[in-house]
Amino acid sequence: MVDYNTENLKEYLFTIGDVKFNFFTDVGMLIEGRNTSNAVHTHEYNELFYVLKGSVTIRTEKNSFCINEGDAVLVPAGTLHTTINFENTQRIAISYFTEKNKKEKLYTQFSQFESILLNGIVHITNFSGGHAFKRLTHYYYSSYHDKDELICSCLREIIILIKVATKTEGRISSPPVVFDTSAYRNYVIDNYFSSHFKTATLTELSKKLHLSKQQTERIVKKLYGCNFREYLGFIRMRHARELLLNTNMSSTEISTEIGYCYPHSFLTAFKKHYGKTPGSYRKENC
Repeated sequence: MVDYNTENLKEYLFTIGDVKFNFFTDVGMLIEGRNTSNAVHTHEYNELFYVLKGSVTIRTEKNSFCINEGDAVLVPAGTLHTTINFENTQRIAISYFTEKNKKEKLYTQFSQFESILLNGIVHITNFSGGHAFKRLTHYYYSSYHDKDELICSCLREIIILIKVATKTEGRISSPPVVFDTSAYRNYVIDNYFSSHFKTATLTELSKKLHLSKQQTERIVKKLYGCNFREYLGFIRMRHARELLLNTNMSSTEISTEIGYCYPHSFLTAFKKHYGKTPGSYRKENC
């Protein structure tokens, strides 16, 4: 997963109807004057940007979008994609989370608006909210005393205009990419085991997937042929083997490094998995 940097992070919070918006940016992540291309990645947040100059290409597994000057694009959370900025490109990029406000029953259409993101990337040509993006950048770099309120007003305007544009016939220029939920879940699960094997818990993974522990357990078993605990043990043993063969760490140090609270638990698990104690395995393979 690609995580945003929380250093110097600026957040803007507001509510429209029954949806709470949490925007964050170091705005103008303004990319200009050079060709850039990133690897295939995904975010846990929605990514929204507007092209001031030049063009940007966004590629997914199933489609390619050419975003030109004056266009806006909304990349939903969980979409595997790569972004290519061409020479002299200028774009304003912002990101956000949303949360349903269950106490508010008024503007339910904003919840419905969020549901369009389940269909994939939204590309809006000749976006009428371009002026709001430009004001947003101006306010961000200004020294106005009330600039945060001004920025929030721009963000509200942008969201409302995107909602209007997606309801206007012909404003979504490319057919939506169907988001493969199961593929994304598999990606999250695999990445979670690889990155968090030391502290991984079924509860934490369930929260990341927004599923119950029972549902998560079933998905893990279908994906790997074993339950969460068994696969976590397999991943830990794989890392233990690498540390035994490539470092001088002791068994006790390795047990701590891969997430075991007690060295004897590690020794028992290792012997069960490899048929030998860590010490014997190291002597025979080094």
